[in-house]
Formats: sequence, C-alpha cells, structure tokens
Amino acid sequence: MLPFLLRIYMALFRCNRSGNTVEFRHDFDIVEMRRHPEYTEVDTSAVVEVEKIDGTRQTLTLKKPMGRPRKEQLL
Repeated sequence: MLPFLLRIYMALFRCNRSGNTVEFRHDFDIVEMRRHPEYTEVDTSAVVEVEKIDGTRQTLTLKKPMGRPRKEQLL
C-alpha cells in the first residue's frame, strides 16, 4: 500500500532542451517531475477553460502582451 493518498490534479512541465510540454495528473508523478533537473513547471494560472453554447470546451491561454506599454497608457 502506498504511504500517501494519491490526489489527482493537473500540472504542466516544459522540457528545458526541446521545449515540449507534458501534463501530469497524479501527485506522485508531479512530485517526481518537480525534482527532475531537466523540466520546469509551467504556471497554469493563466489557463482558462471555456464551455461554448453548443457544449464544446476550449482551453484558452491568457498571455501577457510583450514589450512596454504605449506612452498614452502611461499618462
């Protein structure tokens, strides 16, 4: 028997060499990947899942705009 309960949630990891993204759902896998030196955990706070009227789901990634803001917005 496992010494801990398996909690199921999602964590994304990105390979530092290739840039590939991998999703893990089990607690044991997530803990092991956090210790792995070749992978970095991706912040998922900017990921939103939207359900459309026809019942389909779409995952959107909110991205921060690149660069500095325009001068009109600074005033």
